[in-house]
Amino acid sequence: MSIHNRTPRSSWCKVTFQAVATGLFCLSLVGGPTCLAASVPLDKLTGVVVDDAKAKTVGEWRNSTSSGNWVAAGYRVHRGPDASMQFTIKPVKPGPHHVRLAYSAGGNRERATPVTVAVAGQTKSYKIDQTKKPSDGACFHDLGLFDIPAGQSVVITVSTKGTSEYVIADAVQLLTPAELKVALSKPLPFGSAPKPTATKKDPPKPPAPPPTFKRQAAKNAGQSLAADALDKLVASSLKLESSFNVIDDEAFLRRVTLDLIGRQPTPAELDAYRKDTSNTKRATAIDRLLASESFGTNWANYWRDVIAYRQQEPELTFHDYGPFNKWLAERFNKNVGWDEVVFNMLTARGKIGQQPAATYIGFHQGNAHRLAGETSRIFMGVRIACAECHDDPFVEGLTQERFHGVAAFFARTNAKIAQLTSDNIEVLDKGKGEHRVPRGKVDLKPTTLDGQSIALGKNDLDRRVALASALVSGDNRQFAQAYVNRVWGRLIGRGMIEPIDDMGPGVEHSKVMPQVLDALADHLIASNFDTKSFMRLVMNTQVYQRDRTRATDHVALASPAVKKMNGDEVFASLVAALGLPNVTPERQKKTAAVRFPPPPKSTRDLVADAFSFDPSMADADVPRTMKQAMFLMNNPQVQARINASPGSDSLLARLLKSEANDGVIADHLYGVVLARTPSARERKIVQDYVTDIDQRTEAWEDVLWSLINSTEFTTRK
Repeated sequence: MSIHNRTPRSSWCKVTFQAVATGLFCLSLVGGPTCLAASVPLDKLTGVVVDDAKAKTVGEWRNSTSSGNWVAAGYRVHRGPDASMQFTIKPVKPGPHHVRLAYSAGGNRERATPVTVAVAGQTKSYKIDQTKKPSDGACFHDLGLFDIPAGQSVVITVSTKGTSEYVIADAVQLLTPAELKVALSKPLPFGSAPKPTATKKDPPKPPAPPPTFKRQAAKNAGQSLAADALDKLVASSLKLESSFNVIDDEAFLRRVTLDLIGRQPTPAELDAYRKDTSNTKRATAIDRLLASESFGTNWANYWRDVIAYRQQEPELTFHDYGPFNKWLAERFNKNVGWDEVVFNMLTARGKIGQQPAATYIGFHQGNAHRLAGETSRIFMGVRIACAECHDDPFVEGLTQERFHGVAAFFARTNAKIAQLTSDNIEVLDKGKGEHRVPRGKVDLKPTTLDGQSIALGKNDLDRRVALASALVSGDNRQFAQAYVNRVWGRLIGRGMIEPIDDMGPGVEHSKVMPQVLDALADHLIASNFDTKSFMRLVMNTQVYQRDRTRATDHVALASPAVKKMNGDEVFASLVAALGLPNVTPERQKKTAAVRFPPPPKSTRDLVADAFSFDPSMADADVPRTMKQAMFLMNNPQVQARINASPGSDSLLARLLKSEANDGVIADHLYGVVLARTPSARERKIVQDYVTDIDQRTEAWEDVLWSLINSTEFTTRK
């Protein structure tokens, strides 16, 4: 049993142990008793007890053991006004009984939890302040003495109606007055609380192996495309009548390097590319970047943001996407098919620290509603969340029952939330439960959007495997089209259907080039969802390599749009340009005032806070903010790397020490910051400025500062 310090150390001046009837031990302190956080075994309780595991629930209650005391395996928690839990309990003999409700108190609990007690045709209502300890100081709160007739049961209902904070429901207990008196006066011996089951001789069980992915051949696999065929198809679809300029080599290398590995090319990479005189130098550069370890990291960052941007962190837990990023980057670098990657995300189980693929389910807290909406939006490009509460008035056929049919695949999914570290969040099976439309009376079969259903009673893993298999099937063209549309949108600047995550049937879209979308989906399916093959195809086209000289609606997809760089790209570019270190401060120590200190923000985190955005957002809506400008202008770490004083050891200081030719310095700074050669006009402006300023060091600091703060530095053209 562990003691959780809930009071300042200065108050620990008088300590006595006092056992209570529940089998918990309370620490009597100056300032009031503080109970030890522990589990109360059912067999240690007197009277009649019904645990939450046997209660009837409405809504998405989740299991927890985060804080306080609880009966048996844990308690249930819900936040939101749409749930209830009903306990039915019957005494051994009729007569007067105390009705007692167990809950775990805490500062984030509801102060007016609705509770009713119904017996013999009469109902009594309560509002329980669950921020305060139960009346026995440990687990059980006495709701009063009730005379229970022979053959009658008591129904206790805990509701979340009208609440805004967390509501806790754990167990109910019936005690006769004599039983209550004995229970309160007869403590359990110290140390008789349940002992942990895991010991050095009994190590934790290894994580369960993930389900095996089996790719089924599509009935209509389609055909692969070549780059020239794709160019012709785009030209035909857009009815292009004029030619476009192709970007020069420097601009191409910066564009493709940013898109594939998330940073601008280094001067050495740029110099090697200039020296390549072959006709296949662009294709060679694409293949080299696809083979880079940074390719997986860059695209793992992208999909992490797609998933994370709309996830909600539970209280007292801080999501760490590091393990997930590493797992996803490895998948991309090994060129695992996109269908297999998504299948693994949807079917993973176990602790996230051991099974990073479980991050998607675990960080959504196993919530059936959120998982139904986000799975459809992210992996199918179909927004169904509006139908959670009512039929969607704007999309024909998207009914409330269809939404909850998808949610039923997650009816038995549970995510056991851990405090502080998200590595210990565990995805597992609730063991029971079906799903209904809110206030509905019929259990819904798990059913996909296209009507494929499975029988009721399936366990959690069988349900998720069935959903994942149907979703990633080559015969589900919507899955392939959603990937193609989203990645095309990131590379070219606009999806063929906009918004990129709202391409379902019956929706009013901005839609162009449907033939191209179909052909690219065919290519993806025919290649077994080979993501590198897809990117290689797109990047070898004239469409991708054109200059953005025209941007009318008619030719919006004929060449890549100028787009703003995200936080990861800006940070990687600062590292390449300035050698910016990623500094992480020490974590704040746990104190009585701050029991759950948040993780400190690293330099990368600070850049992400300023520059990151929802990847599902249209490029035109991505904001330029004052926070971004102030970071590049004033951040102390950035300024330290721009500082060229002899003792700074910055890249600029070393350059000025070794090079006297201002033209060479200008070329180097433009190369390292903007990955290009300055124009003759730019070189003259820089050299004139340096000549006019008395202090050479300060002048070049100003030049470097100006380049870092230019719009071009944080823009991909």
